[in-house]
Amino acid sequence: MKGERKMREMIFRRILVCLLDFIVSAFYSTRKQAKEHSDKERFLLYSQHLVWIGELFSEPTIEIKSKELWSQALLLYGLTKETGKDLPHYTSKGVKDLLEEMTFNSLEEEVAQISEICSSAKLLKLYIHVASLKSNLPKNNQEWNTICDIVYYLDNSVCVDFGELNIIKIARIFAIKK
Repeated sequence: MKGERKMREMIFRRILVCLLDFIVSAFYSTRKQAKEHSDKERFLLYSQHLVWIGELFSEPTIEIKSKELWSQALLLYGLTKETGKDLPHYTSKGVKDLLEEMTFNSLEEEVAQISEICSSAKLLKLYIHVASLKSNLPKNNQEWNTICDIVYYLDNSVCVDFGELNIIKIARIFAIKK
């Protein structure tokens, strides 16, 4: 059992190293195209993905296998969305399936379909939207309020599926309509 756990930890560390390489590559490959944000702002946006993972791993009631899968999905979701880069070739089917379920063409589509996604995708979307609110990313009050509505829904749904997680407490602090 200990040997199996050590092997999994080693594999997960290798995956994280590959994903961190992907982050650095994404940062530098899109550097010339970035007109909206300075290098410092873009670095802070990209490093936010690591904060999500730290928050996810701080949840004591979530199994380690789930944390490993979901942390990869969180990293790749933001980076592929922000950079337009394809997923790395070593991305697992489980991560690809989660990413597909989490991705919408617009905020309006997400509002209409959020109740149909699986519970783990809802949890990850809660992390993503709370991070947007924490970073003050919504462009205007209407977008902010729409994201707050999504967070309210996700907060309740995630609480039913996973119990009272730390991210739910954080969501309740930031999801205040303007």
